[in-house]
Amino acid sequence: MNEIEAGILGLAIGDALGVPVEFTSRAQLEAHPVDRMYGHGTYRKPAGTWSDDTSLTLALADSLSSGEIDYCDMMGRFIAWYQDGAYTTDGHRFDIGTTTLTAFQRFLQGAEPTDSGGCAANENGNGSLMRILPITYYLRARDGLILTKDGVDIIHNISSLTHGHPRSRIACVAYCNVAHQILEGRDLIEAVTTGLTEVMEFYSDQPTYASELHRFTCFHTDENGDLVSLTQIDRDDIRSSGYVVDTLDAALWCLVNHEGYPETVLAAVNLGSDTDTTGAVCGSLAGLYYQLRDDPSHKIPEEWLEELGNKEGILGVCRLFDQACEDLKEAKNA
Repeated sequence: MNEIEAGILGLAIGDALGVPVEFTSRAQLEAHPVDRMYGHGTYRKPAGTWSDDTSLTLALADSLSSGEIDYCDMMGRFIAWYQDGAYTTDGHRFDIGTTTLTAFQRFLQGAEPTDSGGCAANENGNGSLMRILPITYYLRARDGLILTKDGVDIIHNISSLTHGHPRSRIACVAYCNVAHQILEGRDLIEAVTTGLTEVMEFYSDQPTYASELHRFTCFHTDENGDLVSLTQIDRDDIRSSGYVVDTLDAALWCLVNHEGYPETVLAAVNLGSDTDTTGAVCGSLAGLYYQLRDDPSHKIPEEWLEELGNKEGILGVCRLFDQACEDLKEAKNA
């Protein structure tokens, strides 16, 4: 399994584990925790069905497979999912966030793609965070890193297709840079700490963004200005709603406080509430880390991979995207 498959399959499985229990409370899941892939539940879907998190991630990866950044093309693929059920397990779309839907409607009414996303403080759902992972691979292939001015502008713009507020943009950049640090070979705590510290430093001279960092638990600092490790935060202080801040905090908290893909992703899903997206974001990072290492007990269980809906569709997008990234690397090194 290559790094693109590791991240995207890890995301899809976390998503699918969470779909049947989306909106279920933490207390209910403590009494009856998710411990395997199963179906029905909230959306009455078969086991292995994934949601908008995976669908829009695949749509973005497919767009980037052209080797170019084309925001109209990205929105066109998102709309194909919304209207026609593209990039789904069975040809049917069954879930969409309010802010995302509003952005699509603006685009269809003639708005520029990067002006379509909501910019109000109450439009900070996790709908751009959940799908942003593929740009990490693209920027690594093209530039070798994430935090260039152009790279961050691209991440901001891709977020702004649906979610344009600085808070959502910061979350997307932080997630991508942590993924980058994992792919650089760092251990999990170092990857999270380095990834977040670099983001804080990048935004330090940009007041609009720097003033938002305190809203994230993962960016809290001590009296010396150093990050407070998420390993020191209690589970009861971690929320798992559909708010973008909660999703990033919860995913990173699960990542550094658990070991192995199964344990980590089940911990994310069993936090309750927005279970599919917390599972997806955490699952992508856990997939990147554990699938590319040697311990088989820490990898994605084979039975979960076998139960994943439309796995060949996911792998088909991954193959095209992987080739595009290889082409970018060759062009960079030519």
